[in-house]
Amino acid sequence: MDSRAAAAEAVRMAQAPLDDARSSFGILFASPKHDLGAALAAAEQASGAAFVGCTTAGEITEKGLTKGHLAVMVAARQLGAGFTRAAKAAAGQGFGMSSTVLLVDGLNGVGEELVGHVLGATRAFQQVVGGAAGDDGAFKATYVGAAGRASTDSAAALHTFSRKPWGVGVDHGLRPTWRRMRVTRSHANVVQLIDGRPAFDVYKEFAASRGTKLTADNAGP
Repeated sequence: MDSRAAAAEAVRMAQAPLDDARSSFGILFASPKHDLGAALAAAEQASGAAFVGCTTAGEITEKGLTKGHLAVMVAARQLGAGFTRAAKAAAGQGFGMSSTVLLVDGLNGVGEELVGHVLGATRAFQQVVGGAAGDDGAFKATYVGAAGRASTDSAAALHTFSRKPWGVGVDHGLRPTWRRMRVTRSHANVVQLIDGRPAFDVYKEFAASRGTKLTADNAGP
């Protein structure tokens, strides 16, 4: 699989609607089948813009859901590297509002804590959007990258500045498939007890209701 060629082609397609406007930043989402570092490097080379990205459990664009592919978003806006310096420069140009796109490792369990650090390191009422990297449901290794490099146990933050605040909406496609339950004990991103019972026992009951026998050997890492 040629991740560099795929990223370069995705950038070309994403930039086409911008006409002659120069892309200043981009976000790349790639299946774990791709080499994220190579894809990020190719995307930056093809666009001349800074990119952040992460691996996925499916890639969603306006054309629908794909698996095993990569997706690119580019934007033509002013961008700075360091938040404080960039915020001052942006404010001087009339860009008084700021937002942060934050991508985190989906398996290390510190995403919420990291959001708190970003809020503390930026400014009051900073909007933070983004999400956690995936690996097609394997739960083995999720990658995040920027500047042509990618690794696990990582995060990438992209600070943007504008004259008006971003419109932020939240939705998802998840729907209940079983009875309502409550997590009664957890540590980081590991669920330990559900309704006071060992979580794995509850998972086994749910699997059995779907005709699957769940064991420690077939449950994954």
